[in-house]
Formats: sequence, C-alpha cells, structure tokens
Amino acid sequence: MSSYKFLTTKLIRWSNWGPIKVPVFVTLLTYIVLSNQEITTSSLTDALLYFCFAMLHTALSYVTNAWGDLEFDNLSGRSNPFRSLSYIHGLSLILGLFFIAALSGLPFIFQSHFVDFWFCWAFLNFTYSLHPFRFKERRLTGFAFTIALQWTVPVFLTFAAMGRLNQLDCVIFAVANTVNGATLELSHMRYDRRRDLRLKAEQFRMPVHSDRLDQLYNIALFMDKTAIGMITVIIFGGITLRFGIWLGLLPLLIFLILLVFAFLEAARALSGDEYIDPNYANYRSANTYLHKTIPYLFIPGYLLTLIILIHPANMIFLILFIFWRFSMLHSVSDQVQVYTHPH
Repeated sequence: MSSYKFLTTKLIRWSNWGPIKVPVFVTLLTYIVLSNQEITTSSLTDALLYFCFAMLHTALSYVTNAWGDLEFDNLSGRSNPFRSLSYIHGLSLILGLFFIAALSGLPFIFQSHFVDFWFCWAFLNFTYSLHPFRFKERRLTGFAFTIALQWTVPVFLTFAAMGRLNQLDCVIFAVANTVNGATLELSHMRYDRRRDLRLKAEQFRMPVHSDRLDQLYNIALFMDKTAIGMITVIIFGGITLRFGIWLGLLPLLIFLILLVFAFLEAARALSGDEYIDPNYANYRSANTYLHKTIPYLFIPGYLLTLIILIHPANMIFLILFIFWRFSMLHSVSDQVQVYTHPH
C-alpha cells in the first residue's frame, strides 16, 4: 500500500467523514460569504483558508482517536492503523498533523473569540480520545463530547473565523448542526445494535425486537427534519435580501414538498410494520432525499450556484464540488435497514 493511500484511507479515514463534513463546511462558508454586504476576493480567500483549516482539524480528530484507541485495539485484536507503525513514527505523524493544523489557524487568530473556540475544540478533541480522560469510554459524556467536538463547536469556530459570530443565524446553524450530528450518531448506534441483535437471533433463533433506541431515533429523525427546515428558512431569509424572493424560496419549497412525501412514506411503512432508516438505505425515497440529499448535496450545490451569479469565475468552486462529490460515490456504501415491529 502506498504512503498516500495509507494516510487517506487507513489513518485519516477520509471516506468516513468527507461525504458529510465537506458539504457541511461548504454550506456554512458559502452562506456566510453570500450574507456579507460585499463579496470580495478577500472574503473568498478567507473561506478557502478556513476550509483547509476545517479539513485538517477534522482529520486530526480522527487520527487522535485512532492513537488513543491503540492500546485497547491491541488487547482486543481490532485493527488500528498505528499498529503497523513504530511508536516514534506514529507520534511523529500526529505531531506533524497537529503542527500543520495549528499553522492553518494563524490567519484567524485576531478574529473575535476565534481563539476561545479553537482552544475549546482542542480540549474536547484530546480529552475525548486520550488518557487520562478518555471521555469516549463514558456513555452519555462521550456522546455529548463527540457531538460538541464534531458538530457544535465547529459551527461557532466557522462563524468566528469569518467575523459573523454575533448573529442569530450562527446560533440557528449551531442548533441545527447539533441535531443533525446527534441523529447521525444515533443512527450509527442503532445500526450497530441491530446488527449485533440480528447475529444473536441467527445464532440462538431468537426474534429481534424494537427497543428504546429505536424510539429515541424516531424522535431524532423528527428533530432532524425540523433542523433542516430551520436551515432552509435561514437561507430563504438571507438569499431573498440579495437575489429576490424566487431564488430564496426554491430550497424552502423543495423542503416542504419532500417533507409531505416523507411523512406519507413513514406512515405507509408503519402501517406495513416496516422501518426504513434513511441514513442506511441503498435506494432513494422521500426520507433519504430529505435527510441526505438536501443537506449534503442540494443546499451546498445551490449556494455555490448563487455565488456564480456574483461573478462567473466562481463557477470553479461548483465544478470542484461536483467533481469531488461524484468521485466519492464509489467509496460510500449504504445499507437498507428494514425490520418488523412486534405485534
């Protein structure tokens, strides 16, 4: 395996978080740029620099987590990318990535409260994964830490870096992103639990029953729909002021149409005693369009298209996003989750 492939697939695990994190930061940055009174070369440069900052720090969080898991993985026999490296080599990789990530934040250190949120992110990252804290081993605390680390604090960091921290839209994006992140985490937990129960059922010929995690996930999916709606409303308000009501209304209308079909689809599934998880489906439906396509493809692509209206040269950003998105399709595999509720 080449060094580059090892770095991206095994150590940084780019395909694990890229399909979600890239659209999230593209949405945040393009929204902020479009919300400014004037779109300048300086604001676009800041957005590009911050995007690099965000990608480096997300990669650092995954690498730190793998390093913290090394001892446990060695004892349990689980795979770990650092197992094939010497201690010095592994530590050098972490320190090198940490140094590059730290350098990427220097252009923003004079922005109000940026350093405060930066230190907050660093505290969450290292105490979540590394000894002596290892908060990831504590259920509720670990869940709260990973949501804050991966979803909440990055929003405040982004708005602080771009000089738009003291705005209501910052709080709304932070709440929506937190809900979205919590829903995804619950989806992963539920998928792992259903898989384990199914293996046990096959081994001992026992029925697979629903549990409280399913009920909690149902609530989270409803809240996630609300969160996506909040984002479309915020975009509607910001875009209408610059481009007029019809361009601003488009994402809101699409969201509302999909929302109606998603609820009808969910009602039909429940009446047929089926449960379809939109985050683990390998086919398209109203719910998968609503929870996956809208936030991770349509909204960032839509905002990048609007930037072209400011200057045609900005088309390069949309082209790069589309090229990246389709290049990632082969590395992202989804699975359908369908099971029967107990009668």
